[in-house]
Amino acid sequence: MRRGYHSIAGQVSRSVRALLGRVASAWSRCFNSAWDFLFYLPCGGEPAFRRRCVEFISPGEGESILDVCCGTGDLAAVITREGRAGRLVGVDISRPVLDTARARKGCSDFDVVRACGDALPFRSSAFERCLVSFGLHHMPPEIRRKALAEIRRVLVPQGRMCVIDYNLPRSGPRRLAAVANVRLDRSEDAWQMVREGRLRQEATEAGFDAMRRRLTCQGMVQMVEMVSR
Repeated sequence: MRRGYHSIAGQVSRSVRALLGRVASAWSRCFNSAWDFLFYLPCGGEPAFRRRCVEFISPGEGESILDVCCGTGDLAAVITREGRAGRLVGVDISRPVLDTARARKGCSDFDVVRACGDALPFRSSAFERCLVSFGLHHMPPEIRRKALAEIRRVLVPQGRMCVIDYNLPRSGPRRLAAVANVRLDRSEDAWQMVREGRLRQEATEAGFDAMRRRLTCQGMVQMVEMVSR
């Protein structure tokens, strides 16, 4: 009798844990969706933000492009719809997001490779342009420096790197909103990179010169173009 009771109790406990796990997962998805909606609202929504990024990147006709930390291929989908890239390759460490990127409509010309940003599996001078959208802030400083050096290696001389990432306005409500966004990212590395403005210095040390910088999303996002020396 006691053994049967413990067996039933164990099954109930596992069922409760599974239910709580599904509830937590659903809540997390809803929260992230709501926060993404609010974050991109000043830009006119996420699709408008992506188009603005691609306009800034302005990929040249037939260029070979590497998308580091490509995620589910949001930018790649916009670029491939325009049909300007000659070769577009995405790199990410997460297998599930790469599976999503492969399955996306409009990304049929988008090849994906599972790899770390600090160990890119490509020959030197293989690409003319590189994109990094909201990926560098996830990396610890030493990994980020290696990733920037790797990007420099796989770019042709005078190749261009476009970085899209958080920015902290100087003051006011927009700064508070930006701080909240970075903090909700749950990454101390992200906070340190943005707070201390490390991006330009680390990119310069890796062999890049800054060319253009534009702010969007009420100054909470920076788009920076750099050229390899």
